[in-house]
Amino acid sequence: MAPDAGAMPQQSGLLGDVRTGWQGIVKDSGLQPFIQNASTPTMPDTLTTQLQLLAGGKAGVEKFLAALQSDFDQFHS
Repeated sequence: MAPDAGAMPQQSGLLGDVRTGWQGIVKDSGLQPFIQNASTPTMPDTLTTQLQLLAGGKAGVEKFLAALQSDFDQFHS
């Protein structure tokens, strides 16, 4: 996703939803430029796995967030 979400082409369906969400993140300055800066050495793997489970409907938001928090806690307890 481009940092300038306005430069992305208009889309409908899921891609339109992603574009709209991305525009909100950019507007609120919520960008994390590099996944390597995500707070733990294993967070990239945890985040990728949990996003796939979330997108596939195999995990809800609470489980997704709990997994991220658990990863964080392992390195910052």
